[in-house]
Amino acid sequence: MRPSWSGEGATLRTQRLLRQLQRIFSLESRALALFRVLVGLFVCYDVYYRSSDSFYWYTSIGPHLIPADDTPHGSTFHHVIFYRGSYAWQVFLMLLQLLVAVCLTLGVYARPASVALWVLLTMEHGRMEYVLDGSDKFLRHMMFWLMFTPCDLHYTYNPFRPRKAQVPPAEHVLCFGTAGFSIQHAIVYFELVGRRCCAWL
Repeated sequence: MRPSWSGEGATLRTQRLLRQLQRIFSLESRALALFRVLVGLFVCYDVYYRSSDSFYWYTSIGPHLIPADDTPHGSTFHHVIFYRGSYAWQVFLMLLQLLVAVCLTLGVYARPASVALWVLLTMEHGRMEYVLDGSDKFLRHMMFWLMFTPCDLHYTYNPFRPRKAQVPPAEHVLCFGTAGFSIQHAIVYFELVGRRCCAWL
């Protein structure tokens, strides 16, 4: 028979491993809220920057780089969500995206706003992929993980939410979204190192 302490030792090693994984994949709640604010401000600037050029690149009329019926994969679903349409339709979508970005920045229904903004951002990128770069794709990935995090624990202003007893938010957050944040950043740096090493070889 095995010694009675072997089971206890395995339990201790498991607990130690879980604590280590928690330290790796958890994020400070204030940093997560600050990231939400910065993402919202960046999307506001992105809408302003794209509007300073021309929305015609996103429409089915005027000077466009790709055919009006072209979508990333050509499916019926993509024809719907990546529909280009008129100039007025593009202005409406950009204004809606700006409004949602402001809500995300201020923390007004921050979690639903993070989902809506990711959808709008994905639709925008799919309407004109030729003007995108790696930073746009990285922003879209970060927005995806933000949807699964409690990003509204700090720096929020929501006058429509009924007041409740103030409960101090957790200092650190561990969830599916925070793990995705950490893994996504690791993939970026590993890919960068891999490309540099291949270039040097």
